[in-house]
Amino acid sequence: MDELDFPTELKLHQNYPNPFNPTTTISFSISKITFVTLEIINLKGEIVFHKEFGKLEPGYYNQVWSASQQSAGMYFSRLLIEDEILDTRKMVFIK
Repeated sequence: MDELDFPTELKLHQNYPNPFNPTTTISFSISKITFVTLEIINLKGEIVFHKEFGKLEPGYYNQVWSASQQSAGMYFSRLLIEDEILDTRKMVFIK
């Protein structure tokens, strides 16, 4: 793999599609080996999805999330790096 194929920053990308029904893809990029966790939070502040990826190599990653068991409305995806919040993005689930 060429050096140019590696991301140059730690970044949570906007989910797609957005708005979505009932699944969406959450993408993020990692520029160094680090411990990564992804969470989805509802408007009440409750974590409705939590996934610890463990230590990831530099690269681009995707996680598909299904909100089929959730209520329609706004959610937030949150990427944690080494247990620190890196970024948060708004997502809208429509039925």
